[in-house]
Amino acid sequence: MVEVFGFNAVWEALQAGVMIRKLILAEDEKGKNRQIYDLAVKKGIPVEAISRKEFKKIYGEKKQWIIAQIQNPVREMDDFLESLAPDPASLLLILDQIQDPQNLGSILRTAEACAVQGVAISLHRTAPITPAVFKASAGAISHLKICQVPSLGNFLTLIKEKGFWIAATDSRKGVNLFATELNFPLALILGSEGWGVRPLLLKRCDFLLRLPMFGKISSLNVSVACGVMLYEIRRKQIELGLFQPAEKLS
Repeated sequence: MVEVFGFNAVWEALQAGVMIRKLILAEDEKGKNRQIYDLAVKKGIPVEAISRKEFKKIYGEKKQWIIAQIQNPVREMDDFLESLAPDPASLLLILDQIQDPQNLGSILRTAEACAVQGVAISLHRTAPITPAVFKASAGAISHLKICQVPSLGNFLTLIKEKGFWIAATDSRKGVNLFATELNFPLALILGSEGWGVRPLLLKRCDFLLRLPMFGKISSLNVSVACGVMLYEIRRKQIELGLFQPAEKLS
């Protein structure tokens, strides 16, 4: 079970139809969280209203006076793989040992915004899906297919068999993303904040990608790089007529 806190994260969980076991809110803040309270009651979700003083004593001050107890959103790997239906616009994100909860949450938020088909996360040396990650994702986790993978190497073999091409980010050996044409199912690997994608995984890739750097620094924060790369990939796919965004482009 994961405890999700904050208006946006709880609201997104409710909107997405995530299984919520109980909603807990401070009685004095019921008016502020009225939309959530009303929707929870409508959905038949148990709601526990307690005093602000009791809420603070039990849960602390930094929960925005509202908590949802939800089932763990991480899927079993077999279920995740079965859900994949590759087409030329398919886009998977693979995270190799992302250890900072804020980075992980930001990456998941961007992944949902770019309509990725799923996110696979390495099981070891990775930030767990905690309330802090859920909050940093602004509730995007509720709308994503996520699995945690014991062996990313074996996972890459399985998704290759499904027709995905594998690319990883490498600031030194990668091909300039802006100069590539990506018209096939793609799985993009992002590496840890300190040392990038592990060499063993780089060897399993079909090709490597990098972002051009126009200033004097040589790299970007992993969550920022993720945002730039996912949006550039989608932009290319839109130009090729492979991807139809839900929002019309002006």
